[in-house]
Amino acid sequence: MKYKVAFFLPNLESQGGVVVSVKTIAEYLQTLGHEVHLFPIGDTKVSNSTYIHPIDSNNKAQQLKIAKNLYALETTKKPFDLSVSNTLVSNYILHHLHIENTHLMILRQPSFLKQSHIFSKIKKRILFPKIYNRKNIVMISECLLNNFLQRFGYLKLKSSRVIYNAFDPEFLEKKSQQNIELPTSKEYIISVGRFTKTKNHTMLIKAFAHIDNKNIDLILLGEGKEKNALKHLIEKLNLNHKVHFVDWQENPYPYIKQAKLLVHTSKSETFGRVILEGLALGTPVVATDIDCGPNEILTKELSKFLVPSDNINVLTFTINRALNSYPNIIADKYLMQFDIKHIAQQYIDFIEKEAK
Repeated sequence: MKYKVAFFLPNLESQGGVVVSVKTIAEYLQTLGHEVHLFPIGDTKVSNSTYIHPIDSNNKAQQLKIAKNLYALETTKKPFDLSVSNTLVSNYILHHLHIENTHLMILRQPSFLKQSHIFSKIKKRILFPKIYNRKNIVMISECLLNNFLQRFGYLKLKSSRVIYNAFDPEFLEKKSQQNIELPTSKEYIISVGRFTKTKNHTMLIKAFAHIDNKNIDLILLGEGKEKNALKHLIEKLNLNHKVHFVDWQENPYPYIKQAKLLVHTSKSETFGRVILEGLALGTPVVATDIDCGPNEILTKELSKFLVPSDNINVLTFTINRALNSYPNIIADKYLMQFDIKHIAQQYIDFIEKEAK
């Protein structure tokens, strides 16, 4: 049976992992013959698409009004079997659409779990029951779900579950074959992510300065406000000739595929999508062992490539070990639970078992 599914998400020009994750599952559901509609929130460039309905405003009240109109118009043609929201803003919108059982609210941002001042706690205590009571809640990691249920035990949820971000092996492999011009002729380590303090590129650069292999370079792929500070650090460590910046790429997969190692040094994640993509492309990965995300991907024998987020010496040691003796084959057993076929089936199962 074929279903009609709506995804609410940030604007399609966003560089964040949310858009990549949503588009991955949405496009795969389309290949299975399901009718999928996207409701991006914010400025989105769309050329006469029947299935993309931009909520083109930055005003919260206006966003809700536009969403109600677009959703109602599309529903008159055929009701949605499932509606999925992917941000705190779209959770708010989905709540006000008064959809009964045919919805999933995905909580991806770690910010709602952080310790906050008393006024923020009071606000959450008042607003969260209004938005999330009797709702189907999804987290993208076991850690997030456990923390959420512990922190907000007063909520009366309809259901809660984990649905991981997915990867599509065929899509990744196809994208990774694109010809690119690398900034170095040497073998290289790569880091992919926004240049922010949270992503902790400083730790990576300092560790890289002391690795054993002096014939390997480092590529930092991304954009962000910390770029100039990172450049100053690279100059201070006399690494200008060895560290190369590559602007954010719509298709980063050839860079990841050709790397000898991907290193992810984030201080905070809800999942760590690029870690999964690196493994799926056959690239060894070293990552920080933080509360949520990487330790649910790098498991069993790969767990030895998790490092503390504040220990440069351990990171240096682990990079050396990964370059010298990473498992030759990244077994399917590590990736199976994230495969798009498995994840898509979880959405379909929800429609067939819970929403109906």
